[in-house]
Amino acid sequence: MLRTYWRWISIVLLGIALNYVVNKVFDLRYGARSSFDPQEIMMAIIFSFIILGGSRWIREKLHASRQLIARLPLSLFTYPIIFIYITFIILVIGNLVNIYFYGGANQSDENFIVLLLTLFFTFPVLAIDYLWKYKAQLDEVNEQLFNKQEELRQFRKDNQSKVIIEASHGMHKMLVTPDQILMIYREHTIVYIVNRDFKKLVSNLSLEALEALLPSNGFCRANRQFILTPDVIQSIKSGSYGKIELQLIAENNIPSAATVSRPSASSFRRWLNDSTSAFVK
Repeated sequence: MLRTYWRWISIVLLGIALNYVVNKVFDLRYGARSSFDPQEIMMAIIFSFIILGGSRWIREKLHASRQLIARLPLSLFTYPIIFIYITFIILVIGNLVNIYFYGGANQSDENFIVLLLTLFFTFPVLAIDYLWKYKAQLDEVNEQLFNKQEELRQFRKDNQSKVIIEASHGMHKMLVTPDQILMIYREHTIVYIVNRDFKKLVSNLSLEALEALLPSNGFCRANRQFILTPDVIQSIKSGSYGKIELQLIAENNIPSAATVSRPSASSFRRWLNDSTSAFVK
């Protein structure tokens, strides 16, 4: 609630604080004792509205301006202008108000005291404004980033069938879509893509990059060496230490067995159960 209504709460608080502190300083100086004056407090609140409202307007306009010299800190322009603005308000409008309501202008040293106290209270309020605005902008950026990530995930999901992977067979370049891939495996440093004709194609992408491109419902990373589809799995049996031993359909000098590590075993079983094209004996 404080943050929502801070723009107006700060004006009232600044007016009350300025009125109280200025009176106390003048009381100490003149040996007097000021009394509660509603009209004076109301004038102080109006005065703080002019100071804070104008300072905020100046800062927002300068922040939005595209005419500033590039790469220079904004404070080089903003805060000197705000300082000049507050000085003008105190020296001109403040004295006009005093002349009209109290019969005379402030002395120069009194103007200096009011100016000093006003700046002392105003700039922390403007700093709080900036921090809250920065926090709101940061939250907005994070929300936009989250939305973009969601859009990207949805785009990948909707366009899985449109993924095209470049591979080579001998001297020939070929374009492969996910539905043409039977399995992918790495042998030494070479990554092979095996299509459904059991033809071995060489990919320039790593297993990690291919895994990110391929739809998760049709492909599973069995271990560090294999990415499999359900159609290449001929049989499954439990291995030692919680591993899963897979017998693969092998032709054309393609690996005939693969092992799913124990940490990946449960996720592999879930993937296999969710794959509608699985053919397991």
